[in-house]
Amino acid sequence: MSTRATRPVRGLPAWLCVAVLAVAALGCRRSRFPEDARCLAATPPAARARPAGDFAFSGWTPPRHAEIRLLELPGEVAGSSVAATGPLASFEGEDVSRFVREPLPAGGVRLRGPDFDPPLRGVARLRLRLRPGGATHVRVVPFGASMDDDAMQRSHRGVDLALERDAAPDAPVELVVDVSQALRGNWTDAAGDPGLTRIEIELPGATAEGPALEQAVVEGEGVRFAAAPAGHGEVDREGIVRPSWYVNAGARVAVRLRLPPGAPELRWHEAATAGARSVRVLDGARADVLSRGAGASGWEPRRASLASHAGHEVVIQLAAEGEGTAFFGEPRVVASGPETSTPDVLVYLIDTLRADALGAYGSPRAGVSPTIDALARGGVVFSQALSTSSWTKPAIPTLLTGLHPMTHRVGATSYTDRLPEGVPLLQEAFRTAGWRTGSFSASPLGSTLSGLERGFAAAYTPQRWQGEIGDLEHPGAEQLHAGLLAWVDEEPELPFFAYVQTLEVHEWKRARYARDLAPGFEPYDAAVHDADRRLGELLEALRSRGRHPLVVVLADHGESFGEHGVHGHGTSLFQSQIHIPLVLYAEGALPAMTVTDPVALTDVAPTVLDLAGLPPLPGQDGASLTAFPRGEGAAPRGVSSELVRFVWRPDAPPWRSMVSPELGKLIRVKGLPDLAYDLAHDRCETRPRPALAGTLAAALDERLREEDAAHERFAAQHGATTKGAVDAAEVERLRALGYVQ
Repeated sequence: MSTRATRPVRGLPAWLCVAVLAVAALGCRRSRFPEDARCLAATPPAARARPAGDFAFSGWTPPRHAEIRLLELPGEVAGSSVAATGPLASFEGEDVSRFVREPLPAGGVRLRGPDFDPPLRGVARLRLRLRPGGATHVRVVPFGASMDDDAMQRSHRGVDLALERDAAPDAPVELVVDVSQALRGNWTDAAGDPGLTRIEIELPGATAEGPALEQAVVEGEGVRFAAAPAGHGEVDREGIVRPSWYVNAGARVAVRLRLPPGAPELRWHEAATAGARSVRVLDGARADVLSRGAGASGWEPRRASLASHAGHEVVIQLAAEGEGTAFFGEPRVVASGPETSTPDVLVYLIDTLRADALGAYGSPRAGVSPTIDALARGGVVFSQALSTSSWTKPAIPTLLTGLHPMTHRVGATSYTDRLPEGVPLLQEAFRTAGWRTGSFSASPLGSTLSGLERGFAAAYTPQRWQGEIGDLEHPGAEQLHAGLLAWVDEEPELPFFAYVQTLEVHEWKRARYARDLAPGFEPYDAAVHDADRRLGELLEALRSRGRHPLVVVLADHGESFGEHGVHGHGTSLFQSQIHIPLVLYAEGALPAMTVTDPVALTDVAPTVLDLAGLPPLPGQDGASLTAFPRGEGAAPRGVSSELVRFVWRPDAPPWRSMVSPELGKLIRVKGLPDLAYDLAHDRCETRPRPALAGTLAAALDERLREEDAAHERFAAQHGATTKGAVDAAEVERLRALGYVQ
């Protein structure tokens, strides 16, 4: 995300200024926009042919150890339901009159609730019963104490909910809205709990007097685990999210399975709100206590030998005693298997890193990126890699699904859009195949705020470092790396798949990067150098542990410094914002080569899976790029990008772009003439080529039709991104109730 917008011309909206400047820039030379000197000074890397010989990646295989995940087996739950804790606040009857009715600027009604002083802490969800009054959908905004600007609160915290049916104006609807991430997982609240200060309910399209609020209830964290003796789902304890069984006091879960031969172990993490918990194995008449614990609100690793029960059909019993709720994070049985050529995989994303900032991509500033440059010299470099969008919210779901933003639409409606449940994920594929999977993201957009914690056995969210952040005001790379290394050390004998997203470059405007600049460096270069140095430290720490992973270095988008009159990101689809680095490196296992064909962010997930010997994700839009390191011919493909909504300018017109296999580029801004460039001879987009526009426009039109069809198939199968805002834990509780004996 960018906190800097283009300065508007007096009397004109900001988005129109951007569009006008972009069009005006087409006929201008470098003298008009001297800020584009960064692009013009870079010398793009030339193609490097694949060297002859065989490389180890062609023999990589998935792990072959035995692993049984208890969360995927039926569990028999015994115990009585637990009463839900009382609400933090409740409004019904005469109390709902405390919500003030206001008109929405674009039509409709806003119901503005009373202020909470002091703010309500630990808010999990809202229960609403209201009459929509003709509204087309409902938008709930939980206001937090960390933002002073109302407009910013509405743009960053609003949760959009599609009404399940066209309700009559006088027919009440009930909504259960999970607002925890909108409050505590948001960009400005990444390391704390700002508390709920107010509720607003927006009803676009409603008649002035039609809507009526009948009930509004604010519920705390305890409600997530109430109403059933036990259940399972994603559980967050002190900022680390794990797929877990939760077991309330006096209840137990019994999972029946046949243990593999050899020396199997039960491995899990556990935590609790209070009281004690235990883990037992029942083998016929024999009952062994594997673990007893008490206290510990944060996750603690556990492992227990099951060797004396190997090959037997047993029952693993998880129990909670006393008070509170016990949590058992990703319990699974693991037994060693034959050795394999299985790689560790590290997908390392440097937020806001434009390609030409790196020496490997032609930067004239010596010494900015020695770590990435070394990886590029020994690995596969894609010199024309393009992001599918110019800001983080739509880009990271694309990275982890292989789906184009116009297919998944995360970020197209709201800053709090979440990927729907059930969408296949890159991390899920690796976890299913036997890799340990972990996420270490400094940005909530690449984690819980977008529904991307799912599929990881451990997702370290920004809240993990509450109270420990420095002048970046977000977790630093060294903190993410410390968490990753500690996680690797918990089970060093197993291969890992790790996703890391750092924010040093995103935060290049911080004062730390303007001090003591190296000769020829600008603050952005200092931030890139800092990120590069941190990556080098992580790789060295892994090497010292004997880990030599497949490393995928990339960015979600770039950054503009005045090219075409725009700054920051999320403001255009010019190359400065969508041309990203993409480097694949595996020590001695991949060829050193440079590919000059255009490739897309959608291609990363298919490529990583293919390299690891795994099948593609169902329905993916991208394609594997392994034909290049294998020395095979790859089919030429165009790359499309989109910018349909940016949180700082949600009313700006959408942008679409298309880059052809021959590097012809078309940019389309709604309401303006199409713009065409020949990137093969004008990579900085300083000379428009109107003659190219017709041919490229036809290709873009065809791609847009394909993307619309892909979204229709996606929505039919998975639903809309707004559906993810409704509390998914309700489904888990119903499933858990079905297990009760």
